[in-house]
Amino acid sequence: MKNHVVFTVACAAPIGAILFVSACAYGGNNAAFIVQSVPPTMEAGTRRQVQIVMKNTGTTVWTENGGVGSFRLGSQNPGNNTVWGWENRVKLARGESVRPKGIKTFTFEIVAPVTPGRYNFQWQMVHEGVSHWFGARTPNVAIAVTEATVSFGFDSTRVHTTRVRGANLHQGIGGIYLIGSADGSDAQGRSVGSIGGSNGYMKSDNPSLVPPPPFRLTWTRVSENKLGFKAEVGPAPIRFATMSMPFDFDQHMVDSFAFNGKSYRLQCTTSDGTKKGSGGRYDTAIPPKCEIRNVQGQLLGLVGAAMTGQPTTWGEVSGRFGKVRVTVTRAQRYLQMIFHNHFGTHNLELSFGALAKGESAMVEGIIEVTPKP
Repeated sequence: MKNHVVFTVACAAPIGAILFVSACAYGGNNAAFIVQSVPPTMEAGTRRQVQIVMKNTGTTVWTENGGVGSFRLGSQNPGNNTVWGWENRVKLARGESVRPKGIKTFTFEIVAPVTPGRYNFQWQMVHEGVSHWFGARTPNVAIAVTEATVSFGFDSTRVHTTRVRGANLHQGIGGIYLIGSADGSDAQGRSVGSIGGSNGYMKSDNPSLVPPPPFRLTWTRVSENKLGFKAEVGPAPIRFATMSMPFDFDQHMVDSFAFNGKSYRLQCTTSDGTKKGSGGRYDTAIPPKCEIRNVQGQLLGLVGAAMTGQPTTWGEVSGRFGKVRVTVTRAQRYLQMIFHNHFGTHNLELSFGALAKGESAMVEGIIEVTPKP
């Protein structure tokens, strides 16, 4: 492995045999560190494969039985930490055995913490529930975790952060979420949204009139710049005129859109109708005309839309940061992709259209962020 720190030491103590026994041997268990391959730096939230090689220098045979009595590699500094992932143990395979004088190579994946800083990486053999820790520890590596080029922040109700070199593409807006309307408008008292939802139900701004439907949002980090998503909503308790999954972006970061199609239909613009092409700039391709007002009737701004008219399999937005592509891999009742030039955001939206009472909808796919060099 290139660009990795490699250490080689023996199981030994600097002062006397008594310390040697307490540090390395216990009840016939003993282990020597041979070598390790560990990255000296990692980007926050990224994954890397590492290797640690240990030698059985005791008189017992190392095995894995699924619980107490198993021999495993355990995290140290501090003991049993989960800094590098959910697990703090690396197991042998079932049926595998490492006899005295045998050598075991532990190969496993680690995930860097999401907060930049220096984090200790150190491991030691452990006999679960018997003699516990034994043998030599691996040399500690203080891995420098740097800010990720691309990072995602999310919870069960939305993606609230997509950062590219520190800049949040969703700054000051909703992010990626679910939203619906009983009458198709943005009027207060008619809408539901996943933001603020709880106990598996969307939040309604008027529960007595618009009961919220159940929903589920699942996010999966696929790679350093890819986030998997699955959005599920329903069964609907009433008819919803619109239900969709918006991807809202900061207008200052996103200026253009594109999709895998040959035409789109403009609505609520100064030039409504079908247009040839597969994208353009939000400000010139989608000149907004429809007014958005608050409950007091005050004008908030204008909105316009470009609709693909079919369940488009991919669409993307771009700007000075690079581009974000949304690819749909599986769906139920996915109707079309819509791009909105909204006074508050430039967005990409996966529309389910109307949902009748008792109906459900689902869309699954990948969000891929490609920063500019």
